[in-house]
Amino acid sequence: MRFLKWRRLTVLIFLVTIFMMGQALAADTVNIVAVDPLSGPMKDVGDRSIWGYRMAIDETNAAGGLLGKQVKLIIEDSQMKPDVASRKAIRAIMEDKAQFMVSLTSTAVAQAMMDVAEKNKVIFAMFGAESDFLTGKNFNRYSFRTCFTTGNRARAYAEFFKTKPGGNFTS
Repeated sequence: MRFLKWRRLTVLIFLVTIFMMGQALAADTVNIVAVDPLSGPMKDVGDRSIWGYRMAIDETNAAGGLLGKQVKLIIEDSQMKPDVASRKAIRAIMEDKAQFMVSLTSTAVAQAMMDVAEKNKVIFAMFGAESDFLTGKNFNRYSFRTCFTTGNRARAYAEFFKTKPGGNFTS
């Protein structure tokens, strides 16, 4: 339950922040493409991610939208494949006029989406791709991560377990 509250808050903050961009202001709606696994072994994770996006967008739209503009969610199945994810994201940008992209899982998919974001000058928020290299040398100014990195997580575990019996960890 706590996770859902944070996810809703994160999505809402993201929506409000990205709306301030000029491209979104000029449009009648704010179009966001969600590219998550909706088939295969990670379908359950993708389904829950879409439910979270929908809940935040429904609440936002019910409250009058973002500066009076309704938010529209475009849903695409990444199949956990970078080429599929990038192809579907590009299609949503070109045909559906998506101004923003979101995705929860897979570092490989996130890297492909980051490339699409940079080439198309569209904001991309990743909520679960933890690989450190995504915000290292491969960073681009159109992509934002709202989750821990693998390095952050490993450091937190090491700090926690070194205080426990048998925890002989060094930094």
